[in-house]
Amino acid sequence: MAIKRLTISIPEELMEKIKEAAGDQSVSSWVAELLERRLEEQRGDRLWMDMVAESQARRSPEVQAELDDFLAGVDELERRLEGRSCEAGAA
Repeated sequence: MAIKRLTISIPEELMEKIKEAAGDQSVSSWVAELLERRLEEQRGDRLWMDMVAESQARRSPEVQAELDDFLAGVDELERRLEGRSCEAGAA
């Protein structure tokens, strides 16, 4: 694989954190691995969103309404659970 040089400017504090995180690994290879992972995550996210969009296009209005109701219930449950978590943390 051909290697190209890239120069970036980042805050000094961030550079120190990067050096620490890289440990014995070179900063260049550590950053390259991190960027490669992030690009793969973005690719996966795009593929997932494409699949969801395709699935939504095929749903009947009845099925979509049922799914919307279900997801609204999940959202409500999450809000209630978060409320309990906040109350427990304040106690």
